[in-house]
This record gives sequence, structure tokens and C-alpha cells, in this order.
Amino acid sequence: MFAEYSTREIFVTPELSKFINDGFITREEVRANRQYRTTRNALIVAIAALLFNVGFNTCNKLVMDKKENIERDNSRCRDSGHYQKQKYNLSGRNKDTTRNDRPKK
Repeated sequence: MFAEYSTREIFVTPELSKFINDGFITREEVRANRQYRTTRNALIVAIAALLFNVGFNTCNKLVMDKKENIERDNSRCRDSGHYQKQKYNLSGRNKDTTRNDRPKK
């Protein structure tokens, strides 16, 4: 077999040049490798988007729970009367004093 092909001429075609430049990988293998890389990149993007979404929703849920707890605590304090505003009379008199209770000059 070697003797038969050793005397023949080999014509270099563009297909042979491409085959050699691609590292002796056929067109089908090159296409399959390209498809593999594209699929892998799409999978990485999908997983990254999923993780971002889960992280964002978890963070949002924690913030909302914290706000609800603060509002619940504030409403408990208002209902129990702990943090009611005190009204101060700047004139030095008690608010409950009437004109008749004032000291006479």
C-alpha cells in the first residue's frame, strides 16, 4: 500500500490546508467543539443568572422581614404606651393647671 501511494502526486487543496491548520481535526470535530463551547457558555450564564436571582430575592426577603419586625415592634410600643410623645409646656406651667389654680401675685 505504501509503495502504491508513494509514487503518486498529492495536490494540496484548501480542505487539506484547513485540516492541517486545525491540528488535524476534521470539520465535524471543529463544529462539535464550537457547539460544545457555546453550550458551556450558555449554561454558565444561566447558572450565574439563577444564583444572582436567588441571592437578590433572599436579600430582599431579609430586608422586608427586618422592616416588618421593626414596624411590629413600633406598633407594640405605641400600643403599650412606652414611646408616647410627651407634651412639654415651655411656659413652666403644667398643662392641667387652670386659671384658677395659678398662684396670685
